Amino acid sequence: MKRIIAVILLFVVPVAQAEPRKHWYKDPKALLIVGAALASSAIATKMAHDCRVRNGEGPCNGGYGAFGGREGVRFGFTAGLTALSLGMRHDDLKGWPAFALGVTAFNLTEGLKDNYKSCGPGRHFLEGTKSTCVPN
Repeated sequence: MKRIIAVILLFVVPVAQAEPRKHWYKDPKALLIVGAALASSAIATKMAHDCRVRNGEGPCNGGYGAFGGREGVRFGFTAGLTALSLGMRHDDLKGWPAFALGVTAFNLTEGLKDNYKSCGPGRHFLEGTKSTCVPN
């Protein structure tokens, strides 16, 4: 019972602020995190585009769907989670970079998967598949 009360008090008792923080656009760490998140979205879009040019639409991230719409959703998702991180920073929460760094890692992982997707010389992806390679 004492543990439950202690946990409830952690959420109820307000946290005192020591001093006012700089705006996010004046903080180099915040600018680096925001820049990395937004740049990762642009890099993933570029890698997905290059994959579609190199391999066709099918095997790349998103398949045959509308490329512009999907990448718009990616950028919106990235911007939204970055804004959430900045809101957490504004509220002085210690883990504020987590969402922005998480979406950065996601974007770069997806982009790298598209960047290295290839069948090799003299081969191409079988139409309608994401991983079946056949000779030219």
